[in-house]
Amino acid sequence: MDEREYEIMYRIEDGFWWYRGLHGWLRAELARARTGPVFAHLDAGCGTGRLLSLCDDHFTFGIDFSEHALAFTRRRGRFPLARASVTALPFCDGAFDAVTSADVLSEVGSPGDEAALAEFARVLKPGGRVILNLPAYAWLASRHDAAVNTRRRYRAGEVAALLAQAGFTVRTLTYRLCALLPPIALVRLAGRIRASAEAPRSDLEPAPRAIDALLSHYLQLENRILACGGRLPFGLSVSAVGEKAGAKFRL
Repeated sequence: MDEREYEIMYRIEDGFWWYRGLHGWLRAELARARTGPVFAHLDAGCGTGRLLSLCDDHFTFGIDFSEHALAFTRRRGRFPLARASVTALPFCDGAFDAVTSADVLSEVGSPGDEAALAEFARVLKPGGRVILNLPAYAWLASRHDAAVNTRRRYRAGEVAALLAQAGFTVRTLTYRLCALLPPIALVRLAGRIRASAEAPRSDLEPAPRAIDALLSHYLQLENRILACGGRLPFGLSVSAVGEKAGAKFRL
């Protein structure tokens, strides 16, 4: 990812509607994965560290391949961090109860995403869970993807197949940001007409306060639907939870 994008992310991540919705969903799934008072969590591709700062009630470790990203994470607090690739994790087998990875496998692309999921399975305990968020639909690719180094976008079925190949049982598989797909698709497709004249640029821009609040409330509604077992048929993101084989007591 362009180093400038990490600077933008760090500046707006705490209050930006997209991140608030994503982190709300991730934290809810982490709570569902928790099985006892000692809970080890790896954020694989922690970026600028906002999720780590929200997970202060259990042991959380962060890795990222970008030293620039890790420098921003260190500004947020004293977290256990390592510079590493998701395809070669510096941890022993069965070290974690849960692994989160938000919009990271899309950066390594194929076959790197397969290697990363195999590594997630290796470092998870039996019964541990991997919690993924990934950009949806190849036809939505835009200058945003070029700016943030997105090499692959996914359909839900492709994510399910990758999880199964790595030995996970799919516990949750859904799209997210459902209502936003039509307007964003129009913007992205229209942008392709003039794409050759524009430099790569991400969509991470603060929205007016009223719009930000409206979008935040909408994503809170989506998260409540998903928490109740609902699933969304399409959207801007694919979100999934896979469970590693093996018995484990769950609260």
